Amino acid sequence: MPIYEYRCLACRRRFSVFYRSFSAVSETAICPRCGATRVERLISRVTVLRGQSGDGDFEDADDSFDEELADGDEDWPPLDEEGIPDTDDPRELAQWTRRMSAELGEPLDPALDQALTDLERGADPDEVFERLESEPPPEAPSETA
Repeated sequence: MPIYEYRCLACRRRFSVFYRSFSAVSETAICPRCGATRVERLISRVTVLRGQSGDGDFEDADDSFDEELADGDEDWPPLDEEGIPDTDDPRELAQWTRRMSAELGEPLDPALDQALTDLERGADPDEVFERLESEPPPEAPSETA
């Protein structure tokens, strides 16, 4: 049963949709945040099952990669229960965000990239996040036939 990831072209939110069968995939996905139907399907990482562990469950081949990212380097702050650095330093958070983007091969949105640059330069985090949240989403690329 497939799970597909989408990005809303109106609000730029990323979301996943579970379909009960492959034939249902052709249905239009709806953004859970704003209700828009103009969405683009994303290519997400594939999970590979390696076999059963001792308790009868299948092991996820990506577990070692996820653990490697979570463990990180000793230079980085420890992660909280949500996997986010447990730090009050906005510069560390910005650097960590860039590192995760590079590790996962996921490019940063230009507005987020600018916000991270501002945080790294010592800008007030409240002002940076307020500006980031108030900016309109980028225009969707026009489709040409």
